[in-house]
Amino acid sequence: MLLSTETNSIIKRFGEEKSFEMLRQAGFDACDYSFYDNVAEVLGDSYMENAKKTKALLQKAGLLCNQAHAPFDLAEGEPFDISCRHYNAVVRSIEYAAYIGATNIIVHLICTADRADLYQYNLAYYRSLEPYGRKFGIKIAVENDFERRAGQILPVLNDPAAFSSLIEELDSEWIVGCIDIGHAAMFRDPAEFISKANPSVIRALHVHDNDLHEDLHLFPMTGNINWHALCDALKKANYTGDITFEALKSFAKIPNELIFDTLIYLASMGRYIINQIGA
Repeated sequence: MLLSTETNSIIKRFGEEKSFEMLRQAGFDACDYSFYDNVAEVLGDSYMENAKKTKALLQKAGLLCNQAHAPFDLAEGEPFDISCRHYNAVVRSIEYAAYIGATNIIVHLICTADRADLYQYNLAYYRSLEPYGRKFGIKIAVENDFERRAGQILPVLNDPAAFSSLIEELDSEWIVGCIDIGHAAMFRDPAEFISKANPSVIRALHVHDNDLHEDLHLFPMTGNINWHALCDALKKANYTGDITFEALKSFAKIPNELIFDTLIYLASMGRYIINQIGA
């Protein structure tokens, strides 16, 4: 079980080389490479040249890339074809992530104008991406999510039965599930989500905390999630994937001079969680 964290919050401050070195020195085994916010820069026409540079810097730092996060600009109605700029960015991120060593890449669902269409629409979306996962040798991870509509926060595949069902129906070794702990906590006890989901589809996590209402992306144990119950549920589910933090908003007000110490603190939390799971 590797300990990992997203890269967006530090690469934008320090660049790749220093960020990878800091993560490794702070105690992380790996990183979840973020393709959002810098899509145009990283996934342009020279994207594979960028991937080669990223891979070399990871190797220099002695840091693995266990997973990645695809961009999420694609909207309902845009074609599932590389002629579409937003779809092409997702495909390029799949190839890039596989090249730098990621086992999984998280690809967000697409929200639909009619919520009744969401399940079938996303079946078609992930089916269109499955051949790229197969081609490049990387698993595409479906994540439970949410949307904001008419002043309300509404669940998007945040029911463990529907979450499991969609992945089962896709029926491919190249499509797996990533449970986002913070997203689950906005609608139910995340420990309950884990216990009711099909354990065989849970291959990845996005780990962060919140107040059980908003998507705050806080460090674990700084919000209202019951971490004892969560770790116990992961242990009972025989979870063998990695622990990957996505606590990016907790970094927002921390000055650059304290980021490395903060990473050490976060890595210590990660080791504690791993020990509680018993992995």
